[in-house]
Amino acid sequence: MGTFLTGLRVRGDPERDALEACRGWLDAHLRAGGLRLVTDGSSADRTIVLVPAAGWISVYDDAAEAPDDAVLAGFGRGLSRAAGGYAFSVVVHDSDVLLLTLYGRGDRLDRFDSDPAYFGGKKRRGPAEPHLAAWAPLLTDVAAMREVFDGKPLFAEASLEPLARAIGADPARLASGYRDVRASPLPAGAVVMAYRQDVPPLWEAAAPGGPRLRTDWDLAVAQLGARSPEPAGPAVVVALGAPVVVSLTARNTGGPGTGVEVRVHGGDGVVAWREVQVILGDPTQRNVRAAPLVDGRAVVADAPIPPGFGGFDLSASSPAAVHRAMAARAGATVHVNVKGEAIAVGSAPVSVEVHPIAASEHGARGGATVVVRSTEGRPLRAPPAISPLALEPLASRAVLVGLVLLEAEVASWHASAICAALAPYVPQTGRVSTVAYPASSGGLLGGLVGMMKGPKNGSAKAAGYLGSASFRKLMGAVGAQVDAEWVEDVDGPVPSVYDARISFGRGILPSPNAVWALSVGLAVGDLDGAEAQVRSAIDTVFGLGGVIQALLVRWGQHVGLESTPYEIVCGVHGQCTLERAWAERWLRGVGPGVVWLGPALGAHVGSPEGLRIEVTDVGATELRLQDLLPSAEDWQRGVARRYGR
Repeated sequence: MGTFLTGLRVRGDPERDALEACRGWLDAHLRAGGLRLVTDGSSADRTIVLVPAAGWISVYDDAAEAPDDAVLAGFGRGLSRAAGGYAFSVVVHDSDVLLLTLYGRGDRLDRFDSDPAYFGGKKRRGPAEPHLAAWAPLLTDVAAMREVFDGKPLFAEASLEPLARAIGADPARLASGYRDVRASPLPAGAVVMAYRQDVPPLWEAAAPGGPRLRTDWDLAVAQLGARSPEPAGPAVVVALGAPVVVSLTARNTGGPGTGVEVRVHGGDGVVAWREVQVILGDPTQRNVRAAPLVDGRAVVADAPIPPGFGGFDLSASSPAAVHRAMAARAGATVHVNVKGEAIAVGSAPVSVEVHPIAASEHGARGGATVVVRSTEGRPLRAPPAISPLALEPLASRAVLVGLVLLEAEVASWHASAICAALAPYVPQTGRVSTVAYPASSGGLLGGLVGMMKGPKNGSAKAAGYLGSASFRKLMGAVGAQVDAEWVEDVDGPVPSVYDARISFGRGILPSPNAVWALSVGLAVGDLDGAEAQVRSAIDTVFGLGGVIQALLVRWGQHVGLESTPYEIVCGVHGQCTLERAWAERWLRGVGPGVVWLGPALGAHVGSPEGLRIEVTDVGATELRLQDLLPSAEDWQRGVARRYGR
């Protein structure tokens, strides 16, 4: 995640007390907006810090942390007029864009956008001269300011250093935001202005009466009226023998109380219910009570029901006020977890109720459908309680998937041969979206720097793409990794399963020990014909040598270079799976199709010359190759080695 920064700087008329002028204008402006100055800053709805340094006054406003053009413009105009000089705002967006807006004695004089096309515009950045002319009265170093307007740094905030030199400002102040200033002792001469709303916000008012528990659905109906049937609740899908948790969240809209009763209906024959856990108030405070469930009922007599609150009114609030409002909302919560064990395959609706003991009629109700599935046939290293949803990609036969790990000296040739075999079967209509990730300068840090340079995106017509010069160029200039995805509309929503997909490289953040890999996938058209041709191509390159391992299967989704759905359910989550030590020791997956073991892998099962296995019975093949199948613990050790831990 990049840097986000917002701030305002003021330089006043030397004949005036600019700090006092700024403070006076801000006080009048905020009072006119319904705020009053307070001495207890911990309860402030809005706080502004003024820091004078090097002839400039930095204005840090907690309400401007999320930049609002109207707020910044109002402050820029008002403060430049009050100080009889100049003011400018600085906005850095995600380290990608720098926005500078200059004001002089109440008028806007200039606006600079380092990337006008970033938010969907079509304009390019204009010449520096008009900006330089507008800023001329403030400049002590014109060359440095030209660097700001002409430069294209990797990180937008890098332009703040030459900006500070250009106007004689303190670089530390210019590169700081409100949170930075409040996170450390305030500089000498700083002025803190803390304000509260004249009218206390609704969320500070205590709700009247006894406890009244309501779900979000109840509250929406009360506010908007019933617009649709009450939702049935989500499906809770678990494995046979696994823990089951059905939850209900209610909010107290009344006063405090003590004691709740939880009632559970349904799930008979599918779930054996054990206990109830009640979390009271803000979950981060861990105010938890538990009680056993007996005949579908649990009483937690000592549970303190937190008081409700008056409601939300955030129209004129700062981030600090929003934070307190959200804390008040969380503090009025009663959350219930009903826990049990899945004892039989099947499904059943479950209803959960929570009632204040002293006011049972003011309870809340919700529920879910519990679905228990068997996980028999799961991968050998998958835990028995693995979510059945995680197994679904392995049960589907919708996508032809190939993954080949290769030695560097043959990687390009072998990958091209396999792609050529797939070429007649990929879609010939629509578009191909491509992404090329840059090479690193070495090591993890170098890889991160390469990533920050940004991948290069492209698009081409699907017709004949795999035989085109564009594809040959893409494959011939691989930095870290390239991806090509066949989609009907390259600008539309990203599909969960592409029509076809090819990835080639050593991973987005490769280490020096990473091997090369090719993954191909096809989800439309003649999968049988494509499977036969790709299988033949892998057989050919396997015979030529240089294949570390390969896999051709039918699964429910495409695979990346570093992760397969088979690995995921076994507790293997990429990162180290392209390391040579891993690729030559552990198999990346087993499925209905073919597995090829290079000499290093084959040696672990008595075939140092390599081995090709037709997989018709996945379970039997796993038992045969069990010494090559990694566990979650093996993966953890592999990741530790990958990062030198």
